[in-house]
Amino acid sequence: MSWAIPSMLERNRPPEGYYEVAAEHVISTYGRVSHQNRSDLVEFLNRIEPFPGYNQENFTSFESSARLEWILEGADFEARLVVGRRNKNSPTVSWVTVSLKGDNIAIDPLKFTKNRYGPPGLSSYGDFESQSFDSLRGVISNRTRTDWDWWNVAPYNGKKPFSEWD
Repeated sequence: MSWAIPSMLERNRPPEGYYEVAAEHVISTYGRVSHQNRSDLVEFLNRIEPFPGYNQENFTSFESSARLEWILEGADFEARLVVGRRNKNSPTVSWVTVSLKGDNIAIDPLKFTKNRYGPPGLSSYGDFESQSFDSLRGVISNRTRTDWDWWNVAPYNGKKPFSEWD
């Protein structure tokens, strides 16, 4: 039996159909979502079910951010992944921003993890040095994919279609 080893390019991109599945997930889980203003965003964020508990082994701000961005994109919000830190000596973290009528709203993804659950998670990262990405593909070209692969964490890794993603 021969095993195909994926190239670095193949490993460093989201699974096929990533955002299409997000739209299907949002419609089946939450129904149609209004996304006209800040109160619509807050209402939607308050309906998002908790993610697995935060831990530094396999569900950090990176996986939480990627999952939250995936859900928000599936709901047709203009979401971005952001990576930053306060200063050179502080750890790098990730969060999500949503653009609504020119207003960028920062969301703390850890507020959606079981052990820190407290949506809507609106936050401020104004004093952080940061870089913003418009998709998971953009951000994983600068970091390893394993930082972002929330679909490989329980309970997602045991459910289709996530269990079929590499």
